[in-house]
Amino acid sequence: MTLESVSIADELLTTVDSFSCVAHVKVNLLNSSCAVSHILQELARNNVNLELISIRSEQVMFTVPEEAIDVVYTGLKQLGCCFDIEKQCSIVSISGGKVTQVPELTARITGELLSQQIPLLRMFGSVHQITMLLPTTHLPSMVSILESKFGIAFI
Repeated sequence: MTLESVSIADELLTTVDSFSCVAHVKVNLLNSSCAVSHILQELARNNVNLELISIRSEQVMFTVPEEAIDVVYTGLKQLGCCFDIEKQCSIVSISGGKVTQVPELTARITGELLSQQIPLLRMFGSVHQITMLLPTTHLPSMVSILESKFGIAFI
């Protein structure tokens, strides 16, 4: 099955979700006394909801609601972590049971967004979902591109 033979809006998508007002947190683990387990325990102790968690040997990244930024900042400082917080981000998720039947869909969407200067801070693909994190200022342009180039309607 190819992208041209499928109506994306009718066949691929079950939902398109957009969540604004999140912050992207990157914690540098190199040359740091910060342990991932301590970071996660501290944030859990303070009831911080984490999403899009990615743990690597040199860095841990996650998103948090913007209202939790002060708590995250204080907790990471207390742990002696070196970190960066990018505010005003949005998460866009495109979900559908047939996403995997069009293997080039993720690559084509990514390529089109990047060619139109839409910065993707992070992108995840799975069997049923494509999730993208971007600065909120670029959300209107992204929506326009997804609607005009791929027939993906945001409701």
